[in-house]
Amino acid sequence: MQNFISKISSAAEIIKSMEEKKKALAEFLAKERDKFSKSPDVIENNLVYKVAPQNLSGKKIVAVDGGLSHHSYHGLELALLRAVAVLFSYNENGKSSVSYYPEPSPSPEIILVSDPYNDSGLDASNERMRNEIETATAAAKKFSPDLLLMDGMIVPHMNDIPKENSDSHERFLRTVKSFKNLYDSVSGLLAGCIEDSRGKRFCEILSKNGIMGENAEMRNALKTTSDTSLLFYLLDYGERTCAFRFSGDGLTNILGEQGKNIYSFYMKAAKFDRPLRVDFYCKNSENAAATAGNVSSLIISSCCHDSYGFPAPLIEADFRAKLPEDEIEKLRDQLLDRIGIAPSLMKMRRELRPL
Repeated sequence: MQNFISKISSAAEIIKSMEEKKKALAEFLAKERDKFSKSPDVIENNLVYKVAPQNLSGKKIVAVDGGLSHHSYHGLELALLRAVAVLFSYNENGKSSVSYYPEPSPSPEIILVSDPYNDSGLDASNERMRNEIETATAAAKKFSPDLLLMDGMIVPHMNDIPKENSDSHERFLRTVKSFKNLYDSVSGLLAGCIEDSRGKRFCEILSKNGIMGENAEMRNALKTTSDTSLLFYLLDYGERTCAFRFSGDGLTNILGEQGKNIYSFYMKAAKFDRPLRVDFYCKNSENAAATAGNVSSLIISSCCHDSYGFPAPLIEADFRAKLPEDEIEKLRDQLLDRIGIAPSLMKMRRELRPL
């Protein structure tokens, strides 16, 4: 036991040292911010910008989220999914009324995958994406919001691309088409809030920027940190980073020219929370900086908790879309009630070990 306590102490010292390096890096960047320069990936001149909250009177914000419950059984995969759009309409006093699409608690869709060699995990994720995007497109047409917010990215997940010439890839291409349709359907602003981003895109941009100079110690520190870990120390409440391009050629290979219209920034939307990554769509690159300002202003105005920097409409959408953990097991029980004993629906042995 004493040996384990010693290991805990060693781990604590390592974490403390890591955090001190990130804080020192943030202080270095704050002092050198005047040396920050615009680049092909960066669309604004300054490293950090103030975010001005705006009066939400008369504004409409739609938030969309999806729920997925997925489980593997002996002979098939079962999945339940649904998506909900929530409309917050703000009156002249800044208070909101709430509407839903298609309804507050829609019945989930059932997905059955019987092919054991099918990459059902990716398929379930892909179906969830498409369901959310199609719900968002319908809500955009129905409500014409000033801002449409997605819980997560507004592009297909690059890690979820199935092998070509497979049924899964065909379904993925349909999802890509749904994304493109969403971009064309939104008349206002379109953005996605990534709740727990662990990306390093902003750090990669900094590493190529003149702000870093020849400081080897700071460059090494930059290599070992994520964006939000660094920006926790760099950004104050009510600040955001400059906007930058989402990624390079990989996205345009999937989305075509529309892939060039995706941008990102980080913002601190609550006093005692970590920065939030925001991706947004802008057709005209000349308007991207102004769009970043408008999106960040609406987001910070719709956040209402000091220690949870996430827009209230998205919190409500998550609450409505989330599926209980035992929902898939309830579905299995109801199927067995109707068909009797079925080997395909037997649980895996690892779930049934007697000891």
